[in-house]
Parts: sequence; C-alpha cells; structure tokens
Amino acid sequence: MAINAAFRQKAGASDIVFKASGGSAAITLASLANTTSDSTGARESAKADFQVLGSGSDSAAQLYEVSAIFDWLTTAPTSGATVEIYFNPSNSATAGTDNQGGCTGADAGYTGSTNDISIATRRLIYIGSFVASALAGADIKGIVGYIQIPTRYGSIVVWNKSGRLLHSTEGNKEIRFRPVDYVGDTA
Repeated sequence: MAINAAFRQKAGASDIVFKASGGSAAITLASLANTTSDSTGARESAKADFQVLGSGSDSAAQLYEVSAIFDWLTTAPTSGATVEIYFNPSNSATAGTDNQGGCTGADAGYTGSTNDISIATRRLIYIGSFVASALAGADIKGIVGYIQIPTRYGSIVVWNKSGRLLHSTEGNKEIRFRPVDYVGDTA
C-alpha cells in the first residue's frame, strides 16, 4: 500500500518561538526552579498570534511540531526527568482575557488557579515532555510533541520537573512551534 499523504513544513510559514526576547512571544526561563511544591517551578508565556505569525498567509497551520532547547548550569538534571509543556488556548489577544487553567496570558510565574499546578495544568492542552539527560553546561535540543491549535491566540506553560534549576542565562532556552500542513500525493 502506498502512502498518499503526508505532513510537511508549511511553505512560506514562519516558526512561532517562545523565548525571553527576540521571539514571537516572551517567556522568561532563566533560573526556573525545579518544582518542590504545587506552587513552584512553572512559568507561563505571553500570548502569541498563531494565525498571523505561523502561516505567512493569515491562516493557521493544521499542525505544529513543538521542539525545545534547555540548558542546566553546573549541576546536571536527573536523567529521564522532564520539563512539561502545556498550551493555553485563547480567543483573545488581551493578556487577562479568555485564559484557561489559571493562566494570565502574560510572561509571569505560574502557580495555577490557587497554588495547584498539578491540578490546573490538567485544564490546559498537554503538548508533551522534554526528557532531560544528565548533562550540564550544554544546550540540549529535542522534540516535545505535536499539537493542533484550536484558537487564534495562545500561550504556553513550562513546568520544570527535572530535579535542577535551569541555566541563569536566557539565550539558551526556547520553545519552537514549527507549522506543518497536510500535503496530498498527486501521483
């Protein structure tokens, strides 16, 4: 049986990048603590516009491949531990409007609805987990997962469960959404 369809990077589309500065939407991840309670170790981003930024043609991609780069300073994380990434869908570009799971829609510390990160993140869309290696002082890159974005706007929540705090420098951390689309086989 021949494969008659595939998903490929969307032509003319630009990636949507969440990082401290110079990206599509801001998220400050410098020295993000490891979770020690239901109110620590998580951060949320500002909202991004997935329709305009991700398509190049004012229509959102059907699917996004989500990858990340993280770095730990001098103490390596626990091998196999994770940094979890969630999506907050929103129909509004305004930070404080139409958010899920206790999100504010702004670059800020995330504690869920009432210091209940483990509960509140269940009200968000789980994208996937970045699996850490026992390696410090180097950028670690990896695929986190795939997501269909249900709304025009959205922000992310990053929950550090790696066992160590992230590197204190912002320049070596980002979460990238690469737009991909369905491509039918014409043969």
